[in-house]
Amino acid sequence: MDERIRAQRYGHDNEYFRLQRRFFAREISSERDFETLLLLGLHISSWHDFLLAEAPSYFTKHCQRGGIISPEKTAWLIHILSHDGVVETPLQLRLLIALLDIAEDSQGDVQNLAIDQLRCAIEGMKCSYRQMRRIDYPDITEDDAAYVLRILHRGGGERMSRVNDQTMNIIHQIGSLTRVGKNDPSWQKLLDQLDSAGKRARRPWLRLSPADSGTCQSTR
Repeated sequence: MDERIRAQRYGHDNEYFRLQRRFFAREISSERDFETLLLLGLHISSWHDFLLAEAPSYFTKHCQRGGIISPEKTAWLIHILSHDGVVETPLQLRLLIALLDIAEDSQGDVQNLAIDQLRCAIEGMKCSYRQMRRIDYPDITEDDAAYVLRILHRGGGERMSRVNDQTMNIIHQIGSLTRVGKNDPSWQKLLDQLDSAGKRARRPWLRLSPADSGTCQSTR
């Protein structure tokens, strides 16, 4: 279908609804559909809303039990939404965050890619997050900390998502790129939250009663 789009130069506003009705009357049904819509969205802004509205149902449909995305699907998504670890356009970053709102990959690769965009911005790379920052600032702002927190809390929920060693390495690397004492206080607050969450995760919550090895007690 994308070959026909290029050949017929579909995508201008006066062709938008005709193309939508013709090819996407029901839903995004395949990777090819998604890639075609992304191609349209990257070149024609009128396709942004349609893709962002339809993407969540596509992501949900391809999740395994428990909202987990398979490693194969994760690799494909990272391939089409980034280039060499950099998310280059706002549309791709919005899709990445939309995915994190409803699902997670077993290794945390999508989450880590999203967080790493802050590092890309601070290092001056040409990335979408750098375009979204209010100022091109070498240190971490309140908005930067809120962005990372938004990813970790998946859509603003109270529960923080799983944070693995790679996630922590990325976050500490981001901090190492900034000037001592120049980051917004909300960044240290975030680090304290992560440290506290890590300690809770390492704490054994079940042990045997010393009086009766057949009785379990909670240490929570």
